[in-house]
Amino acid sequence: MKPEKNERLIWLEELLSTPGAVIEWEQGGLLFLQGSYSVLKNIPKKFTVLVPNFFQEKFLSLNVKNSFVLEKNFFYEFLSDLELNTKQKILRNQDSIYEQDFQELKKQLNQDFQKAVLISREEFKPDHVIQFKIHLLKKSLEVQEGLTFGFWTEKQGMIGATPEILYQRDGMNFSTMALAGTRPIEKKKELLEDSKEKIEHEIVIKDIAEKIAPMTDQLKVGKTSIADFRNLSHLKTPMTATLKHKVTDSDLISALSPTAALGGYPFKKALDFIRGSHYHQQFPERFYGSSLCVSQQHETRSLVMIRGVQWENEKFFLENGGGIVEASTFSNELKEVHLKRNSIKKHYL
Repeated sequence: MKPEKNERLIWLEELLSTPGAVIEWEQGGLLFLQGSYSVLKNIPKKFTVLVPNFFQEKFLSLNVKNSFVLEKNFFYEFLSDLELNTKQKILRNQDSIYEQDFQELKKQLNQDFQKAVLISREEFKPDHVIQFKIHLLKKSLEVQEGLTFGFWTEKQGMIGATPEILYQRDGMNFSTMALAGTRPIEKKKELLEDSKEKIEHEIVIKDIAEKIAPMTDQLKVGKTSIADFRNLSHLKTPMTATLKHKVTDSDLISALSPTAALGGYPFKKALDFIRGSHYHQQFPERFYGSSLCVSQQHETRSLVMIRGVQWENEKFFLENGGGIVEASTFSNELKEVHLKRNSIKKHYL
């Protein structure tokens, strides 16, 4: 028997007002962790919950005081009949900045600098902040193809459902994926025919293989296929390996995040461009495209934080983008930005 609606709302408000995180752990299970975040300048050797910022210049490490697992369907049922105030007002987007960055990047791309990922954002303000966060949590559970994730401090956070795993490990067994290339689901067959999308995807595979090479004797690259995610489709290639002795999660996070799917290739040139971009100058604090990492005993799951809604105090925003290569055109790339943005807005807003 469910508690009364008011009792459930009070519990949920306390849950999302206490610094913590949630990650889809086992199939059908949500692992919630609560405590207090420490802000670190260097990646710790051991952690339970770690949220690096995009450039790995700051690390949020959760000092866990409480944790519990809820079955996903049970939790959705717990939320399903709550009457929440989900009204919000769209404020602005930053597509003009995105265009400036695109034009400057295109001038620099060549054989030695093959790809960088640019992003834009749209901002909005909900009428009722805490109830909107509860709404985000509920909506993230409805994305059957995605993995629910979220982190929140006293001032900022992000909740969503991601199609992308940075990596998983069980002891020395390691798995990851290359996920790059996007089409509307009704045009997904184009992904296997479009040279720009195939080049972009191959760059991501190459980037991951180079980064993981020092930590394994052999990386097995699986077959590339099309993966559907709500109304979008992506190219996806699974990758597995056995890690060398003494390879730590800190080693893996430092090496892999962000991959070329969210950063670019070569890694340093791409990140240098992103750091100098107009977007970064205006919005230097960035967690979009980084990872939520949770380690329990010998298992670790690290999810790429995309396809979610973020907030900073009472300002909420969506960030998304795409990979730019020499063959990219502005009209097509902006169309992809809007495609991803509208997919998130349609579901969450």
